[in-house]
Amino acid sequence: MLVQFDGFDAYPSGCAFSVDIQLTTPFRSKEPFSIEAEPRFGIAFSDGRRGSSSFIKYRPSADPDHPVLIRNGASYDSFHYVGTLWLWPLPPPGRLILHMVWPKAGLPETSVQIADGSTLQQAAEEAEQLWEIEGAGDV
Repeated sequence: MLVQFDGFDAYPSGCAFSVDIQLTTPFRSKEPFSIEAEPRFGIAFSDGRRGSSSFIKYRPSADPDHPVLIRNGASYDSFHYVGTLWLWPLPPPGRLILHMVWPKAGLPETSVQIADGSTLQQAAEEAEQLWEIEGAGDV
């Protein structure tokens, strides 16, 4: 099994990144295209705050008290999963750890450092807003 993280895009309000999982044995599920059949992701900030892709209780107009990790689309077949995740807010300086598990495909819980928060913050400082979006607030 190969897991790859790619395509970090940093913005003042958060960042997006891709997850690509290549399986060596075919994945079969009786519930295709169901949330139970897909991998689950969690995130850990260096300051101890944690969030997961299954915990999405927040109001976009308020700063969350935990990291919010949202799936922004994914596709998979019997050997391959590719998806994009949105992380809000930007992590603080220090290690950014991604946790993942995909029981239906045989991927046990795994953790890996995927970035340093200070690198993402520096990249976000270079972002340039090209136009205003009415009603978007700070998100």
